[in-house]
Amino acid sequence: MERFITAAIVGTEQSGDAALTTGTRIDELSSQLSEGGKERQLLLTAAAWGAYQNAGHLAESTPELPAPAQPESQDWHPLQRPQILEMLLAHKETALLQEALGYMQERRCRVPYDLLPAFLETVPRGKELREQARPLLGERGRWLSQHNQKWNWVNELSAEADAIPAEQIEATWQEGTLKQRVEALRQQRLLAPDMARQWLQQSWKKERADTRTPLLEILALKLSPEDEDFLEKALDDRSEQVRLVAIRLLALLPGSAFMQRMHAHADTLLHYKNGKISIHRPEALDKSWVRDGLINRVENTSGINDACQRLLEHLPLVYWEERFSLAPYQLLAAIENKTWQHMLFTVLCRRATREYHLPSIDSLLAFWQEAQPDALRDARREERNLEIAGLISRLSQQQAESIFKGMLGRHFASHILNVSVLPRPWSHNFGTFYLDWAREVVHNFPIETETGKATLEYLRLTLPPAALALPPTCFPLALQEWNLPDLPEKYEYSIYYEHQQTKNSVNHFLETIHLRKMIVEEIG
Repeated sequence: MERFITAAIVGTEQSGDAALTTGTRIDELSSQLSEGGKERQLLLTAAAWGAYQNAGHLAESTPELPAPAQPESQDWHPLQRPQILEMLLAHKETALLQEALGYMQERRCRVPYDLLPAFLETVPRGKELREQARPLLGERGRWLSQHNQKWNWVNELSAEADAIPAEQIEATWQEGTLKQRVEALRQQRLLAPDMARQWLQQSWKKERADTRTPLLEILALKLSPEDEDFLEKALDDRSEQVRLVAIRLLALLPGSAFMQRMHAHADTLLHYKNGKISIHRPEALDKSWVRDGLINRVENTSGINDACQRLLEHLPLVYWEERFSLAPYQLLAAIENKTWQHMLFTVLCRRATREYHLPSIDSLLAFWQEAQPDALRDARREERNLEIAGLISRLSQQQAESIFKGMLGRHFASHILNVSVLPRPWSHNFGTFYLDWAREVVHNFPIETETGKATLEYLRLTLPPAALALPPTCFPLALQEWNLPDLPEKYEYSIYYEHQQTKNSVNHFLETIHLRKMIVEEIG
């Protein structure tokens, strides 16, 4: 209709015959109306076009209906009381949702049909949680996810879980997407490690930098000395990420030339005399340190200490045992320089965690526990805590909880670790111990001293993870009265602030326990 309005404004002489063309059978009728002049022809054609548009059009053919969902497995049944699941989805309580999904898996409960769209839409991002949610969708949920692009995460996870047929692995490697090629190389590496490496070598120069990194990481599977030559060449790659992967893999080959270079550097760096270990910091570094990823450039003299730490982190625990015949505790005690002692503590913690070497873990924890709290109130405290958390993660639950019992008992923990490093759920024994300790702190409200304030702060820090870690058997005890004392008649604002913060933390803790109790009652 716009063309007719334009022609009427501009004039029929200026607009020409194109304004009278519609591309429909109206044009045949319009061509017979020229006798009354172009103005008459334009008006009649416009009227006919208006009637034509209002007359409607042929409906599109109905698309073929999709195939129905497969029948549900008889082993799974719909969740009978989904209200708590709806509430967790609405508030996006990820940690509690994870717990609820765990109970659903144990009870083989799938998501009810009427809740599937909301579930698919609002399950938070994160591969671990979505992998946990995928089996709970049932056949109907997997079928439904194919009809909305936003829910494609279900199909992506399913594709990752499905192995490539053996006869299609090579074709997928040659023609697939990056994800498919990585999976094809992974499967080939498990079937024929040497062939997988040859595939990668043949395509290496044609691969982009962002694809070389995930492909090279596949060599960690069934890593062997036969991979060393290829990895050694990768040290000269233009991509820093590729070089870092090559370094990490070469460090896993004890007899590699890379590890021989690390041992040679360490032999000149470390000195042992009269029961004392000293570290002689080199004044300058050669280019081999750059190639081996120890420093970014030889001119960077300010980074030599960090380069020494990276070097020592490559050394296995057996190196220290064979060279010095000392346990980690004794090694650290033999270093007088506190800067180097802290650096070596970090190095040994990371190596003990990586090698899962329990005697070294026990020795390092003993050294840490005997340190005075004041010595840990420095800039390195948080860094040291991360390393200790790694060590504790390697202990059995009973051993880890025993360490925390000792720390809480002497308020040592108020200066160091959060209880979130402990495996969840806690044992009933430790749960009751923690609740007794926490209630005592709340009841005493030790605000008068700096140590007391630190203990209150630590209590507030531990309540959120504790609310998620306590076992259901501890819920009745947790929900009993907490008896936070009333404020005195006269008080400073700082005391009021501490009181309110503690009260709010306890209330939030109780809300979480109530929610978890509902999850156990309705799902678990």
